[in-house]
Amino acid sequence: MIQTEPAGGVDWGWVQESAYNEGIKAMPETSNPDTTGNIEEQIKTIREDISRLTQLFVQLGQDNLSGAGKAARDESDELLNRTRQAADEVAGRAKQAAGSMESYIVEKPFQSAIVALLVGIFIGFLSRR
Repeated sequence: MIQTEPAGGVDWGWVQESAYNEGIKAMPETSNPDTTGNIEEQIKTIREDISRLTQLFVQLGQDNLSGAGKAARDESDELLNRTRQAADEVAGRAKQAAGSMESYIVEKPFQSAIVALLVGIFIGFLSRR
């Protein structure tokens, strides 16, 4: 498996080391570089090296996407947890407010009925318009 590159750009030393580990060959050295057989051998070596480098870069891209996906999932999980905590806090406050309203109604039923009647009249008045 290929190691991921360091943050902030391409570490060419890492690419060269990975290429070496993947078996990418250096150009063959001969004393007579003008022979047709030698050129064909060099072209074949270049094609093999390009193919292996392409595979390395595809794997590198997949590793980077995998890391980015994990980071996005971690961040979304954190946001989801914070949202749940906020929702639980709001639900707790709503229950507390409902409890205090209920105790107020029990303590002062006549005033509560008058307030409810006035709120109903006000809503009815607004709905006619």
